[in-house]
Amino acid sequence: MKKSYVYLLTTFMLWGSLYVVSQFVLGKIPTFTVAMFRYLIAFIALSLISLKSEKEKIEKSDYKYFFIMGFIGYFISVDCQLLGTKIAGGSMASLINSLNPVIISVMAMIILNEKLEMNKIVGIVLSLAGVYMIIGTGANIQFLGVLISFIAVIGWAFMSVISRKISNKYSVLTLTKVSMLIATICNIPVSFLEVQMTHPLIQVDLGAVLGLVYMGVVFCINIILAIAYLIYCFLKAKRE
Repeated sequence: MKKSYVYLLTTFMLWGSLYVVSQFVLGKIPTFTVAMFRYLIAFIALSLISLKSEKEKIEKSDYKYFFIMGFIGYFISVDCQLLGTKIAGGSMASLINSLNPVIISVMAMIILNEKLEMNKIVGIVLSLAGVYMIIGTGANIQFLGVLISFIAVIGWAFMSVISRKISNKYSVLTLTKVSMLIATICNIPVSFLEVQMTHPLIQVDLGAVLGLVYMGVVFCINIILAIAYLIYCFLKAKRE
């Protein structure tokens, strides 16, 4: 049990660092192009990690779940996260992202019929109150960025809940790698159009390249830890 908390804490720390690096890279490279390289680097890293593991055959009935994870969870949600970070700033986007456990709990109750225990309800109320106090009293809030960040949170929460339907059938590596491939493919045409419109403003230097590599590798590690923790919680809840 102690290890699960270490994984969870590591996930939050790594995820938080991504907002800082994202804000830096987004000042040099456009949003969807950053997302595309982020997915591509993560997919390559996962492919290298899984070279020695056995390939799992995906059942046709599960294709829709992988598509939801790749399209909504990564392509839509993470792209919105990057766009929200660019507009609202890293600190505000990170704050909105802290609502993820709240939205996941609510969606799990609606979609998976999970019961909300009193400690979870108290945690949700406190989380909402904390976010309201900061956002509601803050100055110079970019509401468009906040809205887009909320969309990112909702998409990620939906993906997290849906992934539980197949989490006991496939390894974390398979779930993440296939989803990354789908997100990369979805992002290629969007990135191409974005580059055509913004190419005079793009600045590709060593800092931007290192930032992209960091985002891809850390994103890959972070997603593995996050999904592993979600699977652990789901299986624990089923045993109880």
